[in-house]
Amino acid sequence: VFDPSATAPASVPGGPEGAPPRRTGADRALGALTGRYVLIAIAAVAAVILGWAVWWQTSGQYDHVPDRIVGMRLTDAKSKLRGAGLNIRVGEASYSDRAPKGTVAASDPPGGARVSKGQTVTLTPSLGKTPRAVPDVAGGSLDDAKGKLKDAGFTIGDVRRQSSQSVAKDKVMRTDPPAGRKVSPDEGPVDIVVSSGMTMPNVVGRNTDEAVNTLRSMGLKVDTKKRKDKDRPADTVLEQQPDAGTGLSRGDRVTLVVNQRDCLVDLGGWHFGCDNNGGQGGQDEQLPVPSVTGQSVDDATSALEDAGFKVKVQGFGGDVVRAQWPTGGAQAARDSTVTIVRGP
Repeated sequence: VFDPSATAPASVPGGPEGAPPRRTGADRALGALTGRYVLIAIAAVAAVILGWAVWWQTSGQYDHVPDRIVGMRLTDAKSKLRGAGLNIRVGEASYSDRAPKGTVAASDPPGGARVSKGQTVTLTPSLGKTPRAVPDVAGGSLDDAKGKLKDAGFTIGDVRRQSSQSVAKDKVMRTDPPAGRKVSPDEGPVDIVVSSGMTMPNVVGRNTDEAVNTLRSMGLKVDTKKRKDKDRPADTVLEQQPDAGTGLSRGDRVTLVVNQRDCLVDLGGWHFGCDNNGGQGGQDEQLPVPSVTGQSVDDATSALEDAGFKVKVQGFGGDVVRAQWPTGGAQAARDSTVTIVRGP
């Protein structure tokens, strides 16, 4: 028997026949959650893109010049800048008191500055410290000279000794480079030349008066001793102390041994019956006048009197001989008057 109900479609619960299935609460919750995740994902992507754009505009396309470039060796500075992705230009070298010679004196832009990637940084090589005048240390002691040179930023080079007729023993004569010249301390040390004093000349065999005048004109004090040597000319120097070539300073004392003349009378500047003047009495005829210009009045007076002359002092004030008559080296009669003019 045919049963129509056996082939009829089953009805869907909760609705009329033929209607779509009804969504449960779980289905609706799942759909809402899925949509929210999609929105979050879209927002996250947008935030990343926006953040990247902001970063690129504010920092990403920029870099920084490495710090402490100044004072770094030029080759090392180049390597560091290349490692940072920057281009390099070497500018004209200049002096710098901060950067030693051969290092970087400055950079443009400076260290730490923000720059675009691939930007060029200009490096200025250092020529060394700024040139300055070499101090004048002449006439002072070696220790004082070294101190002044070091205070000015210079290093001390060689110390050489040289004889001098005008600079006292152990006093500085000059420097090399000379005083006043502007040089950079990084160009090299400063050498110092120190006086070894005057050099004792060889006066053996010379006339006694000539030898004495020569030594006194050098500022030396002369003592004479007499000895008879019949085989040598009378009134000549037989020996000297110190020996020729010995270093001396003004005011040092030297001794001459002279060949004694045979005279019936030998009183200072007066001689009578000597074996070298034909037995005629009276005053010696002519003697060379010592040069005393520049000496103190007392020293000049002593030198002239010791040479056999009288001295007349003129002028006002000062204790230095500024002029003399007769002039040094001229011939004048023994016991005649030499006039000296004093001044400041």
